[in-house]
Amino acid sequence: MITDTFISVFDLIIFLGVFQGIFISWFFIQSGRRDVKPNLYQGLLLLFLTLVMFEELLNNTGYIVKVLPISNFAEPFNFAFGPLAYLYIRSLLYPNSKRKNWPHFVFFAFWVLYMLPYFIQPNELKYNSYLYMKHPDWEYLDLISKFPSNPLGLRQFINHLTGVHFTVYTIAMVYLMVRRMKELKESFLGLKDPRLKLARNVGIHFLAIFAVFAFVKLNFTGDVGDYLISTYLSFMIFSTSWMVVRNSAFFGQPQFFLQFPGTKYEKSSLSKAEKSAIHRKIVKEMEEKRYFAGNLASLSDLANSI
Repeated sequence: MITDTFISVFDLIIFLGVFQGIFISWFFIQSGRRDVKPNLYQGLLLLFLTLVMFEELLNNTGYIVKVLPISNFAEPFNFAFGPLAYLYIRSLLYPNSKRKNWPHFVFFAFWVLYMLPYFIQPNELKYNSYLYMKHPDWEYLDLISKFPSNPLGLRQFINHLTGVHFTVYTIAMVYLMVRRMKELKESFLGLKDPRLKLARNVGIHFLAIFAVFAFVKLNFTGDVGDYLISTYLSFMIFSTSWMVVRNSAFFGQPQFFLQFPGTKYEKSSLSKAEKSAIHRKIVKEMEEKRYFAGNLASLSDLANSI
């Protein structure tokens, strides 16, 4: 086996993207667990994208040879991106939707099970798989496998299936946005509803990701050009980090970087007048409109209504 490693500028960018992606996704997931469902789906999507980037980093640098047992561990995530993006849009535009989510992950679960024969293959087969996708001109190892790693031959169509799967969910996301625009009687270019604006921008970003994916797969053999996809995703993560820091209330008053986190809301950036106004609106919703009596009452919906 050739165990040489190669580190380029692209690999350094991807490494920083992976580090920040894991860090930021944790905050989104934590926020989503506190009844902010769009953040939960966004956090999981960011985490899965980051893990795919990490696998590409291992493959592109050659470090995957040192950890062959986890080779292709992120492949099933290809079929989680579309559902998570769709559920993000749906929870954003229809926060009170009660539709079940698990059917969207059936194909993802199927691919996890389908990958099991590959995961338990000897390292020699995984090394040959790495050469086939990244270094097809290198010398392969002699190997006799006791059972097939790709029983139905589906893995050779992974890029095609990923493209079709994501296209279907992209169409579903567009349908949700168009339906919501009709309900609110808004136009695509002149959106006023903040959630529709966000959904539109998210849709544009995902179309950009899909365009980069299609360009790479059409112009490179195997996974040779996947580092370009991961590099693009890294810059998206850097942009997200910038927006999180820029919009943080942490900088609304004097702070010190060495202090430990304090009590929740202890350093709220809201003024006393703003707090009083919010309190009056909550009282009005509860006492005059009896919001709590509704069968769809939730903390996130109450926040939206006031």
